[in-house]
Amino acid sequence: MSEHLHDAPPPPPSNVVQGIAPPHSIESEQGVLGAVLLSDRAMYSYVVESQLRPEDFYRERHRVVFGAMVELYGESEPIDVLTVTEHLRARAQLDAAGGQAGIDELTAAVPAVGNLKRYGEIVKEMSLLRRLLQATYEIQASVHGRESLPKEIVEQAERAMLEVAHDDSAKAFAAAGTIIEHEIEIWHKLSTEGIALTGTPSGFTDLDTITGGFQPGNLIVVAARPSMGKCLVGGTLVHDPATGAHRRLDAVVEALEAGDAVWVTSVGPEGSLSASRPVAGVRNGVRPVFRLTTTLGRCVVATANHPLLTLGGWKQLDDLRPGDRVAVPAPRALARLTASCVAARGAATAAAAAAARGAGVPFAPGGTTTPGTLDLWWDAVAAIEPAGAQETFDIDVPGDRSFVADDMVVHNSALVTNIAENVALHAERPMPVALFSLEMSEGELAQRFVSSQASIEGDDLRKGRLKDERKWKKVLEAASRYDAAPLFVDDSSDVGVLEIRAKSRRLHQQMQTDYGGLGLIIVDYLQLMRPDGRTDNRVEQVSQMSRGLKILARELGVPVIALSQLSRAVENRPQDQRRPQLSDLRESGAIEQDADLCIFIYRDEYYFPETTEAPGEGELIIAKHRNGSLGTVNLVFQGKYTRFRSMSREYG
Repeated sequence: MSEHLHDAPPPPPSNVVQGIAPPHSIESEQGVLGAVLLSDRAMYSYVVESQLRPEDFYRERHRVVFGAMVELYGESEPIDVLTVTEHLRARAQLDAAGGQAGIDELTAAVPAVGNLKRYGEIVKEMSLLRRLLQATYEIQASVHGRESLPKEIVEQAERAMLEVAHDDSAKAFAAAGTIIEHEIEIWHKLSTEGIALTGTPSGFTDLDTITGGFQPGNLIVVAARPSMGKCLVGGTLVHDPATGAHRRLDAVVEALEAGDAVWVTSVGPEGSLSASRPVAGVRNGVRPVFRLTTTLGRCVVATANHPLLTLGGWKQLDDLRPGDRVAVPAPRALARLTASCVAARGAATAAAAAAARGAGVPFAPGGTTTPGTLDLWWDAVAAIEPAGAQETFDIDVPGDRSFVADDMVVHNSALVTNIAENVALHAERPMPVALFSLEMSEGELAQRFVSSQASIEGDDLRKGRLKDERKWKKVLEAASRYDAAPLFVDDSSDVGVLEIRAKSRRLHQQMQTDYGGLGLIIVDYLQLMRPDGRTDNRVEQVSQMSRGLKILARELGVPVIALSQLSRAVENRPQDQRRPQLSDLRESGAIEQDADLCIFIYRDEYYFPETTEAPGEGELIIAKHRNGSLGTVNLVFQGKYTRFRSMSREYG
């Protein structure tokens, strides 16, 4: 009876069919142990190097015997029947191992000592199947017990399966001396071969000189002030579909900062109005603005580069001229949307309002329309004139990122894209990159990538000014480089850290054969991620997101870059003190705590366009470096191509 208790693994949950023994091979376990007892040290070394562990044995007495062998091996003692027996006796474990007779039986149960390797493989395979079975038991228990949210259970299940597949032995303790010996070998190789780049290269020479590349398992936070310029004044009135009222934009931003639920009216790809919930509010400081008025009496005050919807698609304000047609919401469509939202709120939950849509007929932005028949009318621009400098704001709306402001349709929107290019398009050693873009759509990213690689102004791509055959050749050449590059984009605007981790694991697995896994993961940006937890506290939500990305980096052994916003405290300091500090990281000190590397982007020209001493230059300020030095890297910013370039020699 006692032997049976030692052999039996922990019982499975009650919902699993009883009476079926988990996968195992007693004969193979006996073959491994008996062969080791009879073999020389070299054969036993194979067992150690194959990472066979005591817990891989199904029978408890075999675990005890193998554990004694591991201890003797670690002490450089000989391993045979006598030494193992005495070792177990000294530790009062001989009875648990089956006694002297049990040890003697092992040597008699070996069919062929030379087959030790195969016996060990069978033991390992059976252990893998048992761990897989145990993982499924735990998943079933979580599902039936409803211990977590469904998405959390899915993420936990996926992680458990990945750990089983990888046979994650890295969780075991390792002796400090062994770790140091391994690192010394690496340091010696780097020294003798003159290698300075030990991580994923950023493509910026001076940055890699300081960091040695982005290191595996590190969380790198890149922070800057958001929405560099595309914004509206605080007095802009934003339509609230839930109530039909209009709210000042500065009040909307303030509500978003407080974590309140806010709804705005947005325009879908077919031109119909819908209710959307912004994910972030942005304060952009005092900026030069312009007043646009229409023939129907509408007026909006915005920066010169703020996009508006026209018959020819989205155009910046400074590209418009009197007589151009801009989209405005039909009053009846706004009323219908509000009625739908009120009904949805009364019938179900406030979230149902997000699905409420106007009943207008679909339209094509390049076509003609008749006022009064659709959700949108086309009003004519009457005048555009300077309106001085005012404090400006913006909001980030998922999807098409459009919203109704002052009864007009407006839009809200490159360092990490440059880094993604440099890593995936590296001439000698391209590495796979996973880019999660919560801010920009696939089309916007494609424009940035091609503009950067082809050295063609993004404005020319956006407006179709490519009649020159040489420009088309550049575009096609850049496209062909991307066609072969391991660069993968996910532009889901509503994604949480659990989903990012799950998608990254899957792509990491897919890249194993050709590249050995991912070389870099980029999340743009952290504050736009969807909270997965139950807390409504914004600081706690951001802390969970930050910690989740750090866990992902450690789990896959891949550097993770997370973009983060800087708080408006930067704007409130004196003009000569606007370089970012660690205390400027927005919403949570956990971002700084979790990050291994904190990099701030600063452009003097952004704050002082008329008086800057370094036009066209940018700074990467390394404010935290857990395993290295701090410093500042100067880059050239080529705004028309949306790219940064090193001031020193580029990589080949």
